[in-house]
Amino acid sequence: MNIMTLQCNVIPTIGSFLNTAVPQEILNSISSVASTNVSLPPNIAEFIEAGRQKFINDIINPLKETLGIVRKKINIQLDDANTIRPLTSLEDLINPPPVMILPIVTFKPIRKLLEEGRIDGYGINPQYLPEEDVYDRLINNGKVDDILNSLLPKKNKETDETEYYIIHRNVITSEDPDLTFEELDAIEETREFLLEVLRTTQVDPTNPSKMRG
Repeated sequence: MNIMTLQCNVIPTIGSFLNTAVPQEILNSISSVASTNVSLPPNIAEFIEAGRQKFINDIINPLKETLGIVRKKINIQLDDANTIRPLTSLEDLINPPPVMILPIVTFKPIRKLLEEGRIDGYGINPQYLPEEDVYDRLINNGKVDDILNSLLPKKNKETDETEYYIIHRNVITSEDPDLTFEELDAIEETREFLLEVLRTTQVDPTNPSKMRG
């Protein structure tokens, strides 16, 4: 068996690919251009940079701004979902913030209905509720219901005149929830609405789609 070896050191020319009898001078010129790196205009870099900046300004930045607004709104909604705030409509009571459930079910009139099994109470077993309505105590800390009848006389030794003062009491324990005055006002406003619902309707405040038992 004879093996033939062919060695070729000749690189095909453009003319051989084109299969044409173009003068050699022209073919050499084409070959020279084809094998030479293309030189871009000197201002092409500025043109590309200007296009990139326009894309960023017209597309990327507005998109980032929009995403930032959406993210902020989502965060606000998430924060509102578990914030102590006034609940002053039946819609508010359907799905209250979790942090508002305990102030609702420990409210004396609501708790009584829950213990009697007349309301859903958001599925809470009244046996596990704390004995004290701490929110009521914190709301009423320092309040004086009847100022006139609470006035106490005291003789001023310097002027020999009778002056009046009021004794009010604030009870705070280390186990009390850390609430601001605004949050206590929100709980009080919510409880006032609960009383209105109990007084004017037969709706279960903890499940407004049902009537009280």
